[in-house]
Amino acid sequence: DALPIYPDVFYMYEPLQTVERTQGKFHLNYDSLVQKFLTGVLQCKFTDQVFLKDIETYYRKPLHPRISHAIASPPLCPYNISDPRWDPRLCAKMTSEALENACKNSYTLTVIKVLLSRMPRKGGIRKALAVCDSPDIDCKTVLLVRDPRAVIPSSLSVNFYREVHGVAKHGTRMFSYKICKETEESLNFVKNLPPWQRSKIKVLRYEDFAKNPLDEMKRLFDLDRKSTRLNSSHVALSRMPSSA
Repeated sequence: DALPIYPDVFYMYEPLQTVERTQGKFHLNYDSLVQKFLTGVLQCKFTDQVFLKDIETYYRKPLHPRISHAIASPPLCPYNISDPRWDPRLCAKMTSEALENACKNSYTLTVIKVLLSRMPRKGGIRKALAVCDSPDIDCKTVLLVRDPRAVIPSSLSVNFYREVHGVAKHGTRMFSYKICKETEESLNFVKNLPPWQRSKIKVLRYEDFAKNPLDEMKRLFDLDRKSTRLNSSHVALSRMPSSA
């Protein structure tokens, strides 16, 4: 919740929901569409009108719990969303040029939160990091992990899985195994990366962040200060459902 309010941050919360909502309008498989969309966001390129229309609607939705300050505030809208006069109907129609200019010129850091469960199957963190391969993207990645005992009830509450077979709790057992296995695979993947690549990734425990949020936020921005480019990007990879 802290990232969207930083004035230098162009932040998008779970942008892969845009891909999920629009994939039926493309002749690309989900894997290719994810790579195309995320690479474009990190390059501040929003040329596809299908994506652009969804971004305009979703990230300016008044009741959206993670409404984008960057997309719903000046220079793209006349008022900040904290202003009582703010109304999405007052915002000018979004164009590729306006959004790209705001992303490139009004902010020094692009941050996206990606839920690993929305990445293509059998891809996970490897596929997520692939969007950083472009030479004009200077990526830093935060892998956020959480004690599965806290993830399970919140995941059930938002229907990330369903309980089956009554008291046997088969659904919970299967989901528990899945998230533990995926978390272990992600951590092992990061551990085995070459040092130069591993230095661009920070593993952050949710419990540590909840205990000392100010200290952890300082460490996150220290990670960005090591960037050698003006417009750098953070990809926040999360093992948690949206409500966690």
